[in-house]
Amino acid sequence: MGLSTQSLRRFLSSKEPTHYSPAALFLSELYETGCITRMNMPVALARSWDAATCPPTSSAWYASRKLDGVRCVAVIGCAPPSRIQSVHLLSRTGRNFGSLRTLQDAFAKVLEACPHMAQIRLEPESKPMTWVLDGELCVIDETQSPFRESFVRAMSQLQQHPSSTDECVATDLVYFPFDMLTLDEFTMGAKEIRRYSARLAHLQRVVSWVHARHPRAPIRALPQVRIDAQDTLDRMLRDAAHWEGIMLREDMPYEGRRTHSMRKIRPKHEGEYLVRNIEIRTMRLALDGTYADRHALASMYMQKQGKGAPCCDETRARLT
Repeated sequence: MGLSTQSLRRFLSSKEPTHYSPAALFLSELYETGCITRMNMPVALARSWDAATCPPTSSAWYASRKLDGVRCVAVIGCAPPSRIQSVHLLSRTGRNFGSLRTLQDAFAKVLEACPHMAQIRLEPESKPMTWVLDGELCVIDETQSPFRESFVRAMSQLQQHPSSTDECVATDLVYFPFDMLTLDEFTMGAKEIRRYSARLAHLQRVVSWVHARHPRAPIRALPQVRIDAQDTLDRMLRDAAHWEGIMLREDMPYEGRRTHSMRKIRPKHEGEYLVRNIEIRTMRLALDGTYADRHALASMYMQKQGKGAPCCDETRARLT
C-alpha cells in the first residue's frame, strides 16, 4: 500500500483521545531507547545534479564543499536560558553513535554558555528547547591545503566500542554542521518552518561564537556561498577537483526526505584499472549484529590501463 510507519502512527494517534505531536513522539522514543527506530528519521537527502549550472529556483541556492565523512544528526536539549540537558548523536537512519561520548561531552561544554542557543522567537522563552544540528563527522588532515578528509579513519573511530559504560573512546573526529533547526521544524511539526537562509544565519552565529571562545572545539564552520552569478559556481566547480564534490541547498523550508531542494554535484572520472595488490587489515566490524575483530579487505592498489596511460600510474582505492 505504500504506507510509512510515520503515516500509520499519525492515523492511530488520531483515534486516541490524546494527540501527540511528531516532536513529542520523537523525544519519547529517543529518551526511551537512545535511538530512533520505530519512526522514520526525517533527514533531508540530496538528489544528484549533473549540469554545470544551478537548477532553476524561485529563491536562491547556497553552495558548500561536499565532505567525505559520516552524516550525523545532533539532538541537543536545552533549558532556559541555555543550559544543555542532553546531547544525542545519531546517524541519518536513527542509530546511536555509542562510541562518541567524548564528543557529546565536548558539545555540551562548548554550547553550555552560548547565548545564541536560546535566541529564537518560535517558542516562549520559558519553554525547554530542543535543537537539531545536521552535519558531517570527519577526520581531517589540516597539514594539507586544502585539507583532506579520511573516510576510512572516520568509520574506524565510529566503529570502536568502549569496554565499559564508564570508558570514553578518544577521537579526533570534528563536526561540520550545515543546518540548525528546532525539533518541530525537523519533524515537520511546526506551522512555519524558516527558510534555509534564516536557519543558516542562526547556525553561523552559534559556530562563530564557539570558534571565538573555543578555537580547538570539535565544531567547525562549513562555509556556505550564495550563488548570485554563474562565475561564483564556476569557481567552486574548479575547486571541486580537490574535493568530494559540491552540495547545493535551496533557500526553502526544510524537507525531511530526499528532496529536489538539496543537490549534489560530484566530478565523474571513468577509466580502466588493473588490480595489482590488495590490503587486508583487522577491523572491528559488525556481522549479524555482533561486533568483533575481523580480517577484511581495506584497500586495493590499481594501475591505470588504456591508451596513453603511464606505466607507473598507481592508485590506492578506498573501499566504502
